[in-house]
Amino acid sequence: MKKITKKNPLKVVAYARTSSQTNVGKDKDSDKRQLRAIKSYCKNNKMEIAKSFYDANVSGSLPMDERKQFTLAIDFCVENNITTIVVENSDRVARDLVIQETIFMKCKSLSLKVICCDNPTLFDTGNQFIRQLYGAINQHHKDSIVARLKTARDNKKKDNKKKRIKTLTGDGKCE
Repeated sequence: MKKITKKNPLKVVAYARTSSQTNVGKDKDSDKRQLRAIKSYCKNNKMEIAKSFYDANVSGSLPMDERKQFTLAIDFCVENNITTIVVENSDRVARDLVIQETIFMKCKSLSLKVICCDNPTLFDTGNQFIRQLYGAINQHHKDSIVARLKTARDNKKKDNKKKRIKTLTGDGKCE
């Protein structure tokens, strides 16, 4: 194995994911924020990004094979002898514990390491309890967001119905 130096950095792949179409687009910051964090981490840790992959409007609860860019990232790593994928944080990998563990096991079987900028050793093999705890927290966080958004939409529908802003069926309009 060659020594990693400033002149000879470890080549990695950057992966970003945004779950909602609302947060996708040139005027949005989700992908840019994630890539800034990944670039900063890589610079500070003598890593060079060989290629970046971005799944836009892709839920963190979708299985790996339904994430086109993540699948391409893995294929690129295998084809180019790259052993590391860098993400901003663990919820960019998955927002569902079972999906996270499936992705982890697939990467492990291909000798791929996943590094989260905010917790670089989270996906190390010896960190099973902590990794799964983060996965459970990410899943809970997603469920909380979904519940809050539903409540907000329901309240907006009620308010709009009172204001006579209605759909063709007479319900309060929300979207």
